[in-house]
Amino acid sequence: GDTIRFESINPKDTRTWVGKVVGFCGYEVAAGYGDLINYYQQVLAGLGSANKVSLLANAEFILINTETDRGSVLQAICPEWILPESFKVVKAQQSYTIQVFTHDGSTMFDVLKLLRDNGFTCRSLS
Repeated sequence: GDTIRFESINPKDTRTWVGKVVGFCGYEVAAGYGDLINYYQQVLAGLGSANKVSLLANAEFILINTETDRGSVLQAICPEWILPESFKVVKAQQSYTIQVFTHDGSTMFDVLKLLRDNGFTCRSLS
């Protein structure tokens, strides 16, 4: 996941969010990562009647691992709640394609283990 930074359109949320994207989900999953109903109501109140955002049940969410004074916390935010001009990718995750040519499938698993043992996230595509 990329590390992103942004501010919310919620007028009561004055912080700058910084965190690593760990996934995307619907409301059913996101509801476990914060008081989304209250946050949604604050967003709507700040927008007034001229602009509306998606209903919570239909919304998609970004799961972000953020650092707080309580440690690392997984939080959910709807992309529609992000102030567009504030959004920045702080650190983009890079990926590489490595091909292992071998007659023995166990060699590939040895290479994957070596990479994992040295801190890399990797998987076999075949």
